[in-house]
Amino acid sequence: MIHWLRTNIVRIGWKRPGPGPRLQSIERLTLTPHHSLHLVRVDDRTVMVAVSPSSCTVTEMTPSREELE
Repeated sequence: MIHWLRTNIVRIGWKRPGPGPRLQSIERLTLTPHHSLHLVRVDDRTVMVAVSPSSCTVTEMTPSREELE
């Protein structure tokens, strides 16, 4: 899942706000042995990702600080 986020950050258009890690795993909720929800911080956004054996889907994303201003 983290590999998927790393390879798609540029495509989605997220910009690095400064030094330090871009990705932080906040929480994981296992739904079944093969399905889970992940709450991840990417730069200044919080992203919820649904993971299944065949895909990863961003289900919710908070706006960045720039978008709030």
